[in-house]
Amino acid sequence: TMELAYELYAQSRIRVTTSELNRIIEKSVKAYAPFSKSRIEPKIYYGTQVSISPPTIVLSVNRPDLFSPDYKRYVLNKFRESLPFSEIPFRVLFRRA
Repeated sequence: TMELAYELYAQSRIRVTTSELNRIIEKSVKAYAPFSKSRIEPKIYYGTQVSISPPTIVLSVNRPDLFSPDYKRYVLNKFRESLPFSEIPFRVLFRRA
């Protein structure tokens, strides 16, 4: 049990580069672009990790209110698949650029 606790603690302390986050965002948006019912297109400009323990990723977007909960969950799952945070909780925040 202690070994697992140390492993989870190590995962929570990992820092990911902005370029790696942006590659994941670019692939995710190409695979499934955000959709909005309004005439304004939701856009993700870039992402950056602002904190550890828990890891927190901030996505700079044009309008956070245009992103549906489904799309936010999609982005969170793409990060979970691609980043070394598979077993710990982490946050993804959408903020206006």
